[in-house]
Amino acid sequence: MPAYDRFAGLSDTTFQQLREQTGIPLELLRGDSLRRIAESEAAIWNSEVERAMVASGMTENEMLQAQADLGSQMTPLIEQVLLALYHGQQEHTWNQGFVEHVESALEHAGLHRRLDRPPAVCFLDITGYTRLTEERGDAAAELAARLARLVRRSAQEHGGTPVRWLATG
Repeated sequence: MPAYDRFAGLSDTTFQQLREQTGIPLELLRGDSLRRIAESEAAIWNSEVERAMVASGMTENEMLQAQADLGSQMTPLIEQVLLALYHGQQEHTWNQGFVEHVESALEHAGLHRRLDRPPAVCFLDITGYTRLTEERGDAAAELAARLARLVRRSAQEHGGTPVRWLATG
């Protein structure tokens, strides 16, 4: 049985047994995402470190020694970065779950209704309106009024509301 098939001496339960008990897919239990991170890290290390060392004129043996030394120095930093990334994702996931529970409780109490779709915001501008009013007078004001009617009608058709009208000079 492969070493990764057990919890590194913590349990006699295999990943297969745990999958059967929980229904969690094996690739998740075996840390498939971590495997992908390690594979990506190895590919980047090869392309950005090892190849760069050889391209700089190092022999294969010099490169192997130099990259081993560099790897020893970077390993603790990489572990800190991975742990920090994990904690960030963990915090996000827990917060998201907390917000969903609060929303559900508020909805159950009749104090909140979840949005079917996210709100949208739109900004419109009649560029050069001041110049247009100087040149066309009432025609410019009528253009602005027609635009306002169009905005109100479109907003109403989509369940929205115009919030603010600005006139700057």
